[in-house]
Amino acid sequence: MSDKPKLQPPSQPRIFASDPNASRLKIISLIVFIILALVAVAVVVILPGRFSRQRQPAQVMPETPQVQPQARSDEESASKAGEAQELLQKALNLKARLENEGVKNWGAEPLVTSYSQVLSLLTEANAYLDDQRFDQAVKGYRETIVKLEQLSASRPERIRRAIQAGNEAFEQLDSKLAKQSYEIALAADYDNSEALIGLQRAENLPQVLEHLAQGQVLEGDGDLDAARRMYNAAISLDKDFKTAHDHLRQVNQLILERDFQRSMSDAISALNQNKIGQAKHALDIARNLRPDAAAVLDLEQQLKNIELRAELQRLNIQVLKYEKTEQWEKAVETYARVLKIDANTGFAKQGKLRAERYAELNRQVQTYLSNPDDLQTPEHRKHARSIYDTAVANSDIGPKFGDKTEKLRHLLEVYSKQVTILVQSDDMTDVTIYRVGRFGHFLEHSLKLQPGRYKALGTRSGYRDVMLLFTVPVDSEGIILKIYCKEKI
Repeated sequence: MSDKPKLQPPSQPRIFASDPNASRLKIISLIVFIILALVAVAVVVILPGRFSRQRQPAQVMPETPQVQPQARSDEESASKAGEAQELLQKALNLKARLENEGVKNWGAEPLVTSYSQVLSLLTEANAYLDDQRFDQAVKGYRETIVKLEQLSASRPERIRRAIQAGNEAFEQLDSKLAKQSYEIALAADYDNSEALIGLQRAENLPQVLEHLAQGQVLEGDGDLDAARRMYNAAISLDKDFKTAHDHLRQVNQLILERDFQRSMSDAISALNQNKIGQAKHALDIARNLRPDAAAVLDLEQQLKNIELRAELQRLNIQVLKYEKTEQWEKAVETYARVLKIDANTGFAKQGKLRAERYAELNRQVQTYLSNPDDLQTPEHRKHARSIYDTAVANSDIGPKFGDKTEKLRHLLEVYSKQVTILVQSDDMTDVTIYRVGRFGHFLEHSLKLQPGRYKALGTRSGYRDVMLLFTVPVDSEGIILKIYCKEKI
């Protein structure tokens, strides 16, 4: 809405053309003055002379003051003339004030009375005054004053009616009549906000209607975006114009439907060309326009299925690479991802079980390869032999696993052969080899041990114990171990 018209009250009193009533007041004043002068002469000069001629020395009669009929008539005329003058002055003051407040504009309608009726009453009272019919003049001026006061009191109602008339004219799209009505209201109340807004809307109405007409033509021609610009231009001039909002809402709906259909068409076209990225982008646009549309939901499901199939295919290729390179742990993880996408995928169910078995077998073989000393105990050698047999039965696992199986076989052979060692002592130290046995004291003792790491303990009364860690290498001969206590306590 544009800024309200700025109507300021007049800074100086309005200057009107000379009022004939003012000249009439001057004439009345002169007549009243002459009448009062004549009355004064009659009272002061004529009456005393008459009284002196009637005095007789022999007969004294009681004096009764008498007022001559002519003098009483003059006094009454002067009094009425003065009252008429006062009422005329009051009427003129009220009239001047109302004219200064724009009564000529807002007082024209006959509501209780009208300004023209007041002027007629005043003119009629003036005519009585001119004819020196003072009683009728007084009555006329009094009635004029009453009507002027009624006219002033009717001002709020006149403002309300003028605004109502302006609103009704605006609803009928009659800009000229609406402006006239709002201007009448503003003449009575220059700062009335409703009238100011109404006047501004009435002034903008022709241009608003022009924008609407142009918008409808453009909409009919199919240029929806240009039509929307026209409707927005109309609303920028009058934000409360309902018809403009209705047209804008309608064209926005048409634009939304047009853009939605265009986006859906682009998405389907891209999908048919297997351009998944473009299809998703177009579908995102359509979803933003109509998120709950059935067509959007259907196409989303199609895209989802295509993406799932593509992901399953990619994972299938990936898991085959892991199996080929014997990365069984990664193969297990990949099969798990496939089953998370589609729990009914047959190749993933079987593949996961196979990969888990191979991964566990590979881990067990690798454990003995990394810790070969565990094979020096019969229990571990037995377990390792079982693992080896299982590995041989699954020789199709792959060449890397085959190499590991062969290394395990070699370790089993090595750790199954005993190595002869010679233990030397001083025949006074008791010798014990953990996990092998206690041998007592001797000078030399020969025994066979499996390759691996051992711990020997020498004890002798009165001497500090001796602890000796030693390793029996694989494929070795001629090992001599010396152990005896020689440090006294």
